[in-house]
Amino acid sequence: MSITSKRWESCVFLQPADLVAYENFKEGMRYHVKDSKEATRNRMRKSLEALINLDSISGRACTHTREMIRELKHKLDQDAETKQVLFKAARIYK
Repeated sequence: MSITSKRWESCVFLQPADLVAYENFKEGMRYHVKDSKEATRNRMRKSLEALINLDSISGRACTHTREMIRELKHKLDQDAETKQVLFKAARIYK
């Protein structure tokens, strides 16, 4: 096994991941870029809604406010063990 760059056409496994990433990106645009075409929509894109409603797909995207991120940082700063577990799971190394 090796790490090599590939285009989406030659790597079928990347295509579903790219689709989910693109749909989540477009959903994020609805909230964070007020001048975007997506911001004028009243609801999420039908393609993302269909993906989310599949039983075989788990996880949900959500928006985090600055206050939520500050609260999480404060809690992690108080508990070194939890911070270490979270960083290890996210593959964050200092």
